[in-house]
Amino acid sequence: MPIMKLHNLISNITTTLRAAIEICEKASDAQSLPLSIQTLCSQLPWIMGAFDKAKEGFPWSIEPSPDTLALKGILKDCANKSSSLEACLRAIIPRADSSTFERYRRSLGLIPTEDKVVMLKDGLFSDLKALAANSAVEAETQDNVRSLVGFVTREPGYNLWGVSDSD
Repeated sequence: MPIMKLHNLISNITTTLRAAIEICEKASDAQSLPLSIQTLCSQLPWIMGAFDKAKEGFPWSIEPSPDTLALKGILKDCANKSSSLEACLRAIIPRADSSTFERYRRSLGLIPTEDKVVMLKDGLFSDLKALAANSAVEAETQDNVRSLVGFVTREPGYNLWGVSDSD
């Protein structure tokens, strides 16, 4: 399996997440969005940062192994989830130039989509944890990704610098 394919997959993920961040930034009234969507919008840059960190730790040459195949599967799942997440955000977050009718129409479909957005976000965090546990990724990168995810998801034992609170 060409390693460039893995790097391209992760680049596609970060590009899609960047587009999702732009959608959140262009929201006309972010405060009127449900709290779960506001939380997601604040977490997206951290998620993208975790994928950027993960990319730094990918080896440039690897032998095909169960770990690299698992890594490819994780990244494909992440690409699908990030694309779905962007599409959901595009559907529910009104642009600044949206009419009142358009904002109302979008809000009607918000409830089922809100649950889907939360599920996709949680899935991305879960995939990042799996990526950080994969031995095909450098150990330092595993620690960095694990710390970022732990901090953003407010898991006990992680602060902004990835240092355990108990140290």
